[in-house]
Amino acid sequence: MTARTVYYSSSPEMDTEQSRGSTTTSSRPRQLPGSACEECRRRKLRCDRVQPQCGACIDSGTNCVMRATNPPRGPKKGHLRALRNQIAQLASRLDEQDNLKKTTSSSNRSMSPNESGSDNSMSNDPPPPPPQPAPLALMSPMSNPSDSMQLWSAGPMSTPASSLVAPLSAIDDNYFDLTFTNTMINPADLDMDTTTQTSTDMYLTDLVCNDLDLLYFNRVHPFAPMLQKSRYMAWSKQLGKSKEHTCLQYAMWTLAASLSSQFHFLRKRLYTETRQMLDALELDCGPPSETGHQPLLLERSQAWILLSIYEFTSVEYQRGLVSAGRAFRMVQLTHLYEVDSPNFVPNRPGDWDDLESMRRTFWLAYTLDRFTGINNGPALTFIEQEIRTRLPAPEANFIGGRPITMPFLSEVIAQNTNNSSYPASPGGSTSGGAFSTSPFVESILVATICGRCLAHKQRSSVEQSYSELEVTPDFCRRHRWLDSILTSRIETLSAQTAAYTPTEIPDPTLIFAALVANLNVLVLCEVIESMPLGTEESHSLLLEYNHRSLKAAQEIGSLATTLTQLNHFQMKHHLKSITDKSFDQNHPFTPIPLLSTARFCVAHAGSNDAYNPQLQYIYTALKALANANNMAKNYFQIIGMEMGSGQDLGL
Repeated sequence: MTARTVYYSSSPEMDTEQSRGSTTTSSRPRQLPGSACEECRRRKLRCDRVQPQCGACIDSGTNCVMRATNPPRGPKKGHLRALRNQIAQLASRLDEQDNLKKTTSSSNRSMSPNESGSDNSMSNDPPPPPPQPAPLALMSPMSNPSDSMQLWSAGPMSTPASSLVAPLSAIDDNYFDLTFTNTMINPADLDMDTTTQTSTDMYLTDLVCNDLDLLYFNRVHPFAPMLQKSRYMAWSKQLGKSKEHTCLQYAMWTLAASLSSQFHFLRKRLYTETRQMLDALELDCGPPSETGHQPLLLERSQAWILLSIYEFTSVEYQRGLVSAGRAFRMVQLTHLYEVDSPNFVPNRPGDWDDLESMRRTFWLAYTLDRFTGINNGPALTFIEQEIRTRLPAPEANFIGGRPITMPFLSEVIAQNTNNSSYPASPGGSTSGGAFSTSPFVESILVATICGRCLAHKQRSSVEQSYSELEVTPDFCRRHRWLDSILTSRIETLSAQTAAYTPTEIPDPTLIFAALVANLNVLVLCEVIESMPLGTEESHSLLLEYNHRSLKAAQEIGSLATTLTQLNHFQMKHHLKSITDKSFDQNHPFTPIPLLSTARFCVAHAGSNDAYNPQLQYIYTALKALANANNMAKNYFQIIGMEMGSGQDLGL
């Protein structure tokens, strides 16, 4: 077969056009004159170099910084050579230790028992020195060698160098840029729960940090909605973050890692470093501002709130109480309980988004104070009569930055007493002109009623000791008033949970609010049972609450059954909420009302067998939650001991 040759000819006209095109291309500059701004360099964007702000910085809302001269890239001169020399010294020491061990073991095998006992020369030799741990700056490519002695870098490292030093042939100039870039870490290969401490910096790559941020806003933000995602994403990527922002970010990652199966092994490391950084801030407080407040105290308050939630659910309940108390005092120091008061002066300028974040931080601390008081008594920190902060705005307004004027807590409670809906505030848009409550606001209202019921129980016991065992009219009037607002709240919660179809699961915050609301019925029943039955009104109250307490226990048992359908880490795909948002996390304080209800059922099971099935439901729910919540695990064991490990109930 003969190959055919094809000849291509070019005309003079084509050559002329090609030469014109090449001349035009070569005359056009490759890029715009000048240097790109720091933000575009970091994000690897094409900067238009417009002064004073480029287009990319205007779109992202960041400060545009352009440098006339750029520092040289890469490590300092001689740094890699020094690192190679240090690693070579460590490797030689390890080789000497290995050779010495081999020599010692071979000589021991060659000696007989008599020879080993008679040879004194070997027994007099000093033991070989143990291998020294490698410096943290060598092992962690994410850390700066100059920061290895500072607390804001990782803690001391005690992992043997033999397990981390790479061969010299494998080390080149790009070694420290390519190490630990794979985020798929096998937790089975890391004994993260032993005393061997390693820095979390080697695991916190950009991809891991982005995943932890996403986990936080998907699983933590639904029950702790105090941070705006867009604002967080803006300052979290900045190069020069403050220590307070770093503490807050680590606290967010700690709680997010505890709710993730993929990063669960990192939770203790992140927790330890967060505690160290927060404790260091206590010793390194900056000068007070003109208003007398410490700068950036809001971020520290938020970090302590998140850290206390982690301690409640993953460490120890008592330690969580101590950390929560520190958060409460910081909230009081920043006067977050009077954000909407005319006398409130913030310690830094801000817009509506910043004020809304302050409101949500206070209300989260407020609910934490009330809910933890269920098992610890009514020693509450925040006084309801002093609150001058409006209720948090709907989530859509907070995310989108759309200002709206919300009512005060006292106004909503007063309207609930009259069994009517609060009218819409100026700027609000709700159906029918009624005040529409979000799950977070419902938890605030229920927490308020819970605090009042606990205070009523304590005050009644004091009145009983001073009133010669008689039910006072003031007690009956106060009890009826609490019963009125509690009944109104339970009806509202029942209507909201009933709006979901059988294939949908309500918001876990709504389930938790309904649990606490029905628990308050049991608290009021205990108050009536402790009072003397000397009047006809006390008899009628007792009969009424015997019936209502059983109904409330049955409702809690039904809600406990719903809790078993909520998976801790992942929801089934066909279970979606009414807003097409997947909820894959129970409220962290769900075990608290379950424990109190179980104790009530155990105390009343002897007089009424109808409490036994409800106790079984609660016991099963706590068992399901125990795998992911340390508080539920402890309460599960407590209930098992109090009811004799369930033998009387057939568990």
